[in-house]
Amino acid sequence: MGCNNHLSMFYRFLLVFLTLPWIGCEPLPGGRADRLEVISGDNQAGNPDTVLGSPLVVRVLGERRIDAFGRRRERLPLPGQKVTFDVDGLNELRKQLGITESEAPGNEFPLLFTKAPRQDQTPAPRGSHRLSVFADGNGIARVYVKLGTLNGDWRIEADVDKNDVHFRVVSGINKSLSTVEAPVGTDVDLGLTLRRWVDENEPLTPLKNREIVFRVVGEPKGAEGTSSLRNSRDETNNSGTRRSVFELGDRHGRYQVLAEITPHESDVNPWRGILFSIVATDWLGLGLRCFVGIVLLMIGVRLLGNGFLLMTGALTRLPTGPWARNRVSGFLGGTVAGAVFQSAPFLVSYLASLANSGLLKASSALGLILGVHFGATLLCQILAFDVAFLSVPLLVVGTGLFLARKRTRIESWSWVFLGSGLLLVAWTLLDETIASVALSKELGDFTRLRDWVEEGSTIAPFFLYLLLATGASFLFRTSNLVVILTMLLATHQLIPLDGIVGGVLGANLGAAIMVFLLNLHKRREAQRLALLNLFAHLLGVLLALGPALVLIGDHSAFLRFVDGLAPGHLLAGPLPGNVDQHVAMAHSAYTAMVATILLAFPLFILRPTNRLLPSTSSASDLKPIHLDENLISVPTLALRQTTSEVIYMTEICRKSVAEAFDAFRYDDLDLAQQVVRRSQVLSDLHRDVSRYLVHLAENQLVQRDVTQVEILQSAAESISRISNCAELLRELTARKIDEKITGSEEVARELGEVYDLVLAQFDNILKLLEERDIRTEESAVKMVERLAKYSSRIETHWRQRTVERATTSEGDAELDQGNRLSATFNAPVLLPVSVHVETMVLHEAFSLLFRIASALAQVAERMRILAPQR
Repeated sequence: MGCNNHLSMFYRFLLVFLTLPWIGCEPLPGGRADRLEVISGDNQAGNPDTVLGSPLVVRVLGERRIDAFGRRRERLPLPGQKVTFDVDGLNELRKQLGITESEAPGNEFPLLFTKAPRQDQTPAPRGSHRLSVFADGNGIARVYVKLGTLNGDWRIEADVDKNDVHFRVVSGINKSLSTVEAPVGTDVDLGLTLRRWVDENEPLTPLKNREIVFRVVGEPKGAEGTSSLRNSRDETNNSGTRRSVFELGDRHGRYQVLAEITPHESDVNPWRGILFSIVATDWLGLGLRCFVGIVLLMIGVRLLGNGFLLMTGALTRLPTGPWARNRVSGFLGGTVAGAVFQSAPFLVSYLASLANSGLLKASSALGLILGVHFGATLLCQILAFDVAFLSVPLLVVGTGLFLARKRTRIESWSWVFLGSGLLLVAWTLLDETIASVALSKELGDFTRLRDWVEEGSTIAPFFLYLLLATGASFLFRTSNLVVILTMLLATHQLIPLDGIVGGVLGANLGAAIMVFLLNLHKRREAQRLALLNLFAHLLGVLLALGPALVLIGDHSAFLRFVDGLAPGHLLAGPLPGNVDQHVAMAHSAYTAMVATILLAFPLFILRPTNRLLPSTSSASDLKPIHLDENLISVPTLALRQTTSEVIYMTEICRKSVAEAFDAFRYDDLDLAQQVVRRSQVLSDLHRDVSRYLVHLAENQLVQRDVTQVEILQSAAESISRISNCAELLRELTARKIDEKITGSEEVARELGEVYDLVLAQFDNILKLLEERDIRTEESAVKMVERLAKYSSRIETHWRQRTVERATTSEGDAELDQGNRLSATFNAPVLLPVSVHVETMVLHEAFSLLFRIASALAQVAERMRILAPQR
């Protein structure tokens, strides 16, 4: 019943999360046009009486709206609006030429068409100097232009509801570039050819001896003065052509050269400047900048995580305690952890390390795994908003806290601020770098797979980007980095929209594959946890295939769903809005979908995991050593698993002592068969625990952790000594059996009493290692005092018993004149050989038990001295 209530709460939370972005984000029916945007087609030039290569395209946008939270949203495309395109300045030219509109054949000035006319098409009734078209479903309106026979600059105005924009088209000029992209520092040939239309029966006439001046008007930031022009001022030749050579600068970016044509008295409509745009490419520099951005991003995430680890060290028991009790609490706790540490593969790796250390079961970690993946999507959601301006304040605050650190808490906050600042710096650097890369049309065509994928295909981009993102996240071992790169590439239109879903799914799948491979050499439970993580994403990819490949209109159902979740319109024609937020929302929606299904139906992945890697319960109490090196960088978790290992050592040592004493008490060596084997295991554990604690101490530890390291080191050494005592007790048993020694009932009772006190002290030490409390600590100290008094009393009894046995022994017994019981009791009493051997063996048994008690007392005393309250 409780689990059902938790599931109900979870689904309510998930419903609120998924529907919240819808509030105030859907377009209202109708509306008034508030703005026109120029999409493409501006600044085109061509020969007279030819059709321009690209249409003039505008987008109609509605008014800004206020959502339920009072935030201003972006303008949404407004379909169905009437847009009027008009060629400006015709009346003035007609007056200047002395013709009326009725007399003009309609071919002197540019003509507008709804569809692209053929080059040889004569003016048709559809062609007009003024044309109205209706915007399509994406708010897009377009017209095609055929230049007239009259040279000059033409201004075409697009108007809707008193909102207008202007296009510029040029007739009579043909500009040429040797290349639109070239490496930095190379030469580019520029050329202009001027022609005039005379008669339809004659070819275009070149304009000779027209002066043209070239000058640089635009350079990338930081490249000022590094570019140059040769032959900047000259006249056109007999073919009407004027050429120049432009040497690109040393910075990647767009360079612009303006060609100014000196006006001539015969020009009816003079030309203005003609702009050349060339992209200089520096792939090495951009690659280095991209690499630095990726490194800063990963360092920022690591610093952020380390800072929160220092602050939340006392809460690291939650993943193996309260959060592992049921799937819903695990999911909610994992969501918090993922949102704090911002790296799902990082957290899953630590969960696998906890499973490898025996602190966590894979079946209990399912909710945690799903939660950390969902919570880690918060980083992408935050970066999707315009928060890069916070990078400098965060770095300043972080640096100040780092310099003024005196306490661990202040230092941890310094790492948090520094990590957050580096994350935003990395985001800005990657954004600027990819924006520079996007200037390259050739690279854009390559990344959009235009040469590989048929135009209009959605299936091929999905699978290609799924494979690419899987490989990238496999190499980087992180999903967020690949999703962030997908956000930036999609924002700058370097990948098609249909590739976004594949990129998000591949980012999670590749990281899961890498985490699984990295845990193959670990214990079975760690392998099972990593396999659960892998199966979760394999199932998620399979479930996402349906909506990702089913088309609704021109795009997949998954994209349509995401377009409804995030603010703005992703599928609004050639200029999608809020692309980064849509990619981040796709990431969150995918992880939420996987979590929803697997929390409700966990057997979908638990059954195949149990079949491939069944959980083995070994009957042997000896287990492999499993101190996980991956947790050394997290002192709190490392100390937890080391404590678990020392507790295990103590339990094994107690069993060895119990079996050795039972063998001694009952004269049965078969009962002590495991003592030697356990002694070797404890020796190996002691060596590995000591080495592990030495490596752990190299970290910067708080005082609480330093104390725990000393306690564990002391406990491991004492347990190792006790193990040696158990082995000596076993050897003493063999001697007792060989000598056929039988003790009295009183001696057996006293041995049993000492043994019971030793086992009670073992219990106290185990409780103190698991959880420190004053009552158990006082009990351990009192047990030390009690054992000391008991040792003194037994020594007195043994002295008296030895004297009595010496006086009552038979006179004809063989005496060993050289043996005196002076080593322990300082008594000059002569005993028979058999009595002497029996006395020494039994006394050695008492001595070994007291040595064990002394070693346990040392552990208890160490804990008392190093207690936090002291």
